[in-house]
Amino acid sequence: KKLQVEARSKQFFGFWLLTIATCSDAIIPNIQDKLLRAFHLSSNRMVALSNFGSFFLVFIFITLTGESQAFFIYSQQDPTTFTLLICQALSAYFGLRCYLALIKRFSGVGGVVATSARKVVTLILSFLLFKKPFTFSHAV
Repeated sequence: KKLQVEARSKQFFGFWLLTIATCSDAIIPNIQDKLLRAFHLSSNRMVALSNFGSFFLVFIFITLTGESQAFFIYSQQDPTTFTLLICQALSAYFGLRCYLALIKRFSGVGGVVATSARKVVTLILSFLLFKKPFTFSHAV
C-alpha cells in the first residue's frame, strides 16, 4: 500500500514537472522573439543573457541540493567528465546561436518547427545508435 502511494506521488510530481517543462518550452521562443525584435538584441547578446540566466538558476539549485559537491567528487574520479561537459556546452552554444538566428529571421514559429524536426531526428538517431526495442508506446 505504501509503495502504491509513493508511486502515485512520483507520478503526480512527474506529471507536473512535464507540464511545467512543456509550458516553458512553449513560452520561451515567444519571449526570445519579443526580446530580439523589441530591444533589437543581437544573437550574441541573447545567447549571453540566456546562458547567464540559466547558469544562475542552475547554480542556485545545485548548490542548495548538494549536487555540485557530488559532481566535483564524480569528476575527480572520471576526468573525462569535464571534456564531455565542455563539448556539451559548445554544442549547446552553437545550437542556440542557430536557433536564435531562425527566430530572428522566421519568428518564434520557425524556431519551434526547427526544434520539432530536431527532436524527431534525435529520436531516430537514439534508436539507430543505441540498440533498443521499438514498441507501440514509442510511436505514441
